[in-house]
Amino acid sequence: MAKKEYYTSQEARQRLGVSKTTFYEYVKAGHIYKLPPQKQRGAFYLAKDVDELAAARKGFAKSDDIDKEKTIFRRARPEDAQQMHELGESIMRKSGEHSAPTKMLLHFLSMPNSEIGHVLVRDEQVIGYFTLVPLTHDQILHVMRRDQQSLFHSSRIYDVKPEDLAKFEPGKPIDVFIWEVISDPEQKAIGQYLINKILAFFHTLGRRGVDIQGIYATATTPEGKMLCQRIGMQIMEDLPEIIQSDWIPFEWKIQEKKTWLTKNYIQALRSYRKRQERMQKEADAPAVWSDDTDLKT
Repeated sequence: MAKKEYYTSQEARQRLGVSKTTFYEYVKAGHIYKLPPQKQRGAFYLAKDVDELAAARKGFAKSDDIDKEKTIFRRARPEDAQQMHELGESIMRKSGEHSAPTKMLLHFLSMPNSEIGHVLVRDEQVIGYFTLVPLTHDQILHVMRRDQQSLFHSSRIYDVKPEDLAKFEPGKPIDVFIWEVISDPEQKAIGQYLINKILAFFHTLGRRGVDIQGIYATATTPEGKMLCQRIGMQIMEDLPEIIQSDWIPFEWKIQEKKTWLTKNYIQALRSYRKRQERMQKEADAPAVWSDDTDLKT
């Protein structure tokens, strides 16, 4: 039986297992190509796009292979730095790259109330982790351009103070740099579990009112490039002078397109803002006095 090139909308929704509303969000966001583009009824949808999105949804949602009784997911601590580096180095070395040095990880994880690292631990051994760093947009551009002014440059890293970073708190808009996502490529369930946890962390930040404008990463391997593309990130084409096969800058304007990956964060942030507006209105409302209020002098 020949493989289909196009699906009807009903076939595509069944393949994805989503509602009409979610399906058309994917189409509007450009994840699924429609033919003809202007047609509202009776259009067809590129099977390749639908199949790839279905595979991605299955992958990101799958975490049943993680034995949750034997594994712990938690915020990384300074004492995890050595194991994180060793795991990262063992995996990155296969592609000729290197992970963040122990001292560098230790520096960031030792900052007060640090939320930069999160680890997956089994039998007291780190088996996967990710690191996310809150930065201003200027700082992000320094990182993307591999600038010596970057906070990650070896000559500056040990001078970085908590106040040099943006904050995971309500206030000024920030960007987030995905520093590393590390797991054994042969244990795909762990990688998928970590991606789920990154998305859950963004959702939590939205509930806290953290205004994330963009999420950024640099892909230094083919696997890294594929991962960035899977979660909807775009290559920063406005930086052509620095794009190389081993250094590809990606960005993701998380609030600009509501997709199945971003909707939880967007909804959480909107709910936070509405609560704040309601509380402000209640605080600004004048006090109401009844006619029979007993005033004594």
